[in-house]
Amino acid sequence: LKHFIHQVDTKNMGFPSLNLDTQTMENHFLQEEYLMGANLSGILVRSIPTLSCAKGQLEVGDVILAINGKSLNNDGSVRHESLQHVDYRYLINSSKMGDDITFRVLR
Repeated sequence: LKHFIHQVDTKNMGFPSLNLDTQTMENHFLQEEYLMGANLSGILVRSIPTLSCAKGQLEVGDVILAINGKSLNNDGSVRHESLQHVDYRYLINSSKMGDDITFRVLR
C-alpha cells in the first residue's frame, strides 16, 4: 500500500521488473561448473530479454550473489527483515521506478 501511495504522490506508476530468466543453483554439479566456492550462493542468469533494463549490465551466465547488499540463497530466496525468506524478485518489485539496483555477481 505504501508503494502505491508513493506512486500516486509522485506520478511515478508501475512496479520495476527485470524479466530475467534465472535458474536456482541448488545442484552441486552446477555450482562446480560455475566455480562457486562453498561460501557462495546465488542464482544463474539464463537469458535477458532485449528490452530488460538489465541488458548490458548483467550477462547470460552471471551468477547473482546479492541484490542491494542482500545475499541470495541457492534456491533464489533472500532473508528480508520480518518477512523471513522471500523470493529475490521481491527486492526488485519493492523498488520504485528509476531506483538504482546494485548486483554483486560472479562472472
